[in-house]
Amino acid sequence: MKRGEKALIITDTQFPSHIPDLFALTVTQLGAEPILVKMVTREHNGSEPPQAIAEAMKHVDIIFELTTVFVHHSIARQNAHKTGARYLYLGGITDELLSGPGAIDADFEAIAPTVDQIANLITHSNKIRVTASGGTDFRASIQGKEGRSLTGIVRSPGSFGAPPDIEAGVIPVEGTGEGSIVADAYAVEIGLLSNPIRLEVQDGEVKRIEGVGKEAKSLQHLLQSIGNPRVYQVAEIGIGLNPKAKMIDNILSAEGKEGTAHIAIGSTPADRDVQLVQAGIHLDLVFWRPSIYLDGELIIKDGKLTI
Repeated sequence: MKRGEKALIITDTQFPSHIPDLFALTVTQLGAEPILVKMVTREHNGSEPPQAIAEAMKHVDIIFELTTVFVHHSIARQNAHKTGARYLYLGGITDELLSGPGAIDADFEAIAPTVDQIANLITHSNKIRVTASGGTDFRASIQGKEGRSLTGIVRSPGSFGAPPDIEAGVIPVEGTGEGSIVADAYAVEIGLLSNPIRLEVQDGEVKRIEGVGKEAKSLQHLLQSIGNPRVYQVAEIGIGLNPKAKMIDNILSAEGKEGTAHIAIGSTPADRDVQLVQAGIHLDLVFWRPSIYLDGELIIKDGKLTI
């Protein structure tokens, strides 16, 4: 924050109110002006915020999203980026994460070059393959796609971060995803997984969901309840790079944990200048020990960097 800047702090009715209040006080101490707004909690992750909040997002320097159900995969965020707003999604922030030890203790400055390096490799690659010991074996085209570098640091106009999540990733070419995704760690809106969920993908869409436990059925019912066929499209591939993060029932720590990767279905990330495809939900599926191949070259083996 810089002195004289305006910061919009967005929260919802289910988020612990003392945390947004503390953010507002800290913004004031830094010589900036906080604007604290609260909305009714959205039904699903990836929804749009109310129009009044969407409009306010276009008239501030930085946005802090402190929500229980996130709205950052939205047209509203894209419009805010176009006006230069820096956006920090902190929806999973809790007292425990803020106090540590855990993901918040990472050296974000030191890790950022590695995140940028992987994102740059992705940008200059045409194909990606993701495998994992749990059974994931997924391929997609990424030709012409820009790598996503989420370092948790947002200093330039129109940038985005979700600290303490640290990840590199990409939005694959629509319709090109093929293979199997086996989530065995965590799933958004479901939580930590006791039983793996297997998704079979063809032509970029989930065609079948299998699993021996209740988690697979919960995912099936959740996706059916949205009533939008786009919920089955593969929307994102991400690689967790935070060495301090723990595998807990918290989106920022779980999907950012080093030694994991995730593939999301539903709405595409609402990055600046990205063609946003809205599905009514964005659902990340996290798995352990990924191996990542770019144009056949192994850059991560069993969750560890090889570059």
